[in-house]
Amino acid sequence: MASTLKGTLIVGARALAGNPNDGHTLNERVEQAAILMQGTGMKLGTAYVDPGYLGAYKDNPDIDIKHRG
Repeated sequence: MASTLKGTLIVGARALAGNPNDGHTLNERVEQAAILMQGTGMKLGTAYVDPGYLGAYKDNPDIDIKHRG
């Protein structure tokens, strides 16, 4: 699930088959959020993720990815 920073607006949700590693799903989530945010004048610039997304940096160079740890 993807939401705005304060969690007041869901900008994406997707069910994924199997149990894929989080780090391999960020591209799909970013793409879906960008499509759903078209026409709002907003652009995804920062993603706050859990540590499962370590390594997703190289596939998403235009997004500031922040996680704890």
